[in-house]
Amino acid sequence: MGLSISGDAMPGDPTHMTPSMDPSAVAARPHADFESLSPARFAELFEAHSRTLWCIAVSVLRDRELARDIVQESAIIALRKITDFNPGTSFAAWMGQVVRYTAMNELRKRARRREHAPPDAADESPSRAAASGAADGAMGFDEHVTAALNELDETARACLLMKVVLGLEYKDISDALGIPEGTAMSHVFRARKAMRARLAATHGDPDLAGQKRSTP
Repeated sequence: MGLSISGDAMPGDPTHMTPSMDPSAVAARPHADFESLSPARFAELFEAHSRTLWCIAVSVLRDRELARDIVQESAIIALRKITDFNPGTSFAAWMGQVVRYTAMNELRKRARRREHAPPDAADESPSRAAASGAADGAMGFDEHVTAALNELDETARACLLMKVVLGLEYKDISDALGIPEGTAMSHVFRARKAMRARLAATHGDPDLAGQKRSTP
C-alpha cells in the first residue's frame, strides 16, 4: 500500500476494521445518562472511533496487526474502568490515552522478554522486528514509506496517519491526541515535508509515496 503525502486524504482502510460511523455525529448525540457512560454507549463510541484508535496504536507499535489486538485489549481495560470517564469530556481523548498506555506497556513487556531471552531466541524472535518497527511494511505500506514513517516521532506519525489515511479534520485529530488543533496541523505539515524529502533523497521521486502495491 502506498501513502499519499501530497493530498489531504487517501481512500481505504488499512485496519481492515468494520467501517466506522462519523465520530463527530456519534459524539454529538445526547447521552442517555449524563452521570455515567453506559456499556451500550461505550460500544457505540468505541465503534465510531475505532479507526482513530488504531492510528494511535500503530503509531506506537508500528505493527498493524498488533495494533488491532491492542485496540481490542484497550476496550476491555476501558470497560473495566468505565466509571473513570468524566461525562461531558472527550471520549476519543480518554480512550486514546488508554490505547497509548496499553501499547506502551506492550512494548515494555516485549523489551523485558527480549532482555531475558537466550541470545539465539532474541535474534530469531518474530516479535523483535515488530517491537522495534524494523519490519518492512509492518504498518501496511511499502518498505520505502514505512521507513520514512518510522523516522517521524510518535505524535507526528499519528497525526499524519489520521489525516491522510482516515481524512480526519484537524479538530478531530487534536481531540483524539489531546493536543491543540494548531499543533496537529504543524505535525502534519512537517511530517509531509519530512517524508517527501526522505523519499526524494532516497529514490529521487517524492511522488513514490503515491504508488501502491498489494499487501497480505
